[in-house]
Amino acid sequence: MNKVRKGLRIAGDVWDNPDEKFNSNALSGVSGLIIKNVWGVNVQQPGSIQGIKHSPFTGICLYNVKLSTSGSQEVPWKCTDVSGPALVVQPGPCS
Repeated sequence: MNKVRKGLRIAGDVWDNPDEKFNSNALSGVSGLIIKNVWGVNVQQPGSIQGIKHSPFTGICLYNVKLSTSGSQEVPWKCTDVSGPALVVQPGPCS
């Protein structure tokens, strides 16, 4: 990737449904997602992973993800309600 706003974005707050017959109280789960071999340069913000408060994303694995920003200052990831390992990730993701 080159000159993108967000290198990676995973959002649980989209609330998009195929029709009107969905259960508005149901929460979807995201688990066991592997993202690997992603490179980017001139990225404004490396990543944003926003899980769901009462149904956090678990087992999200980042491997060999390198997203360099265009400025000299390192821009942090934005993460909420997510857990999982990160190996060879630059800049380092959220704890």
